[in-house]
Amino acid sequence: MNNEEKAPMSELELAKAWGAVHENLQAAVKALDHYLAEEEATPSTREPRRRLAYANVDALTAINFLAQLVPTICEHLRRAAAIKHQNH
Repeated sequence: MNNEEKAPMSELELAKAWGAVHENLQAAVKALDHYLAEEEATPSTREPRRRLAYANVDALTAINFLAQLVPTICEHLRRAAAIKHQNH
């Protein structure tokens, strides 16, 4: 199978993937926060830093949305997997 013909993910695989997305976004925002804090001491980076800070706020908004959405998606996928397993 090539990449275009991959088998669909199972419900549990999808739940794990969604959880990983959330964790990766959180790690990226923390790394950007750290970078911005260190760059604060460099006046010449003020404008790029400001743009990054706005982007980081957007990322935090997305993470907060995912923080509410991901557990719901994962729970529904796990329930679907349990029902599918029960029926087989």
